Amino acid sequence: MVQEKNVFLWTSMIGGYAQLGYLTEVLNHLKRLLKTSVRPNEATMATILLAYAALGSLAMGKEIEEYILVNELESRRQVLTSLIHMFSKCGSINKAEEVF
Repeated sequence: MVQEKNVFLWTSMIGGYAQLGYLTEVLNHLKRLLKTSVRPNEATMATILLAYAALGSLAMGKEIEEYILVNELESRRQVLTSLIHMFSKCGSINKAEEVF
């Protein structure tokens, strides 16, 4: 068992669950991650946004967008691309266009 979890390990776990379609686990791991001292990076956020896109939940997407803005991750290309994808998949083309 890993004693000290870093952002790369968290991102790998979240990404694995996302790829397998275990979206509840993605959300659970995100909640657990946010309770630690480890801060998600742009790869973590992009992975989470892809899972949110699969869920199709616009409300959850807006929550994660708020986190991205507060933590100044909105200028990262990978995050922006994933935000556009997520908003498009959630049916909010206007919001996707705004991010674009």
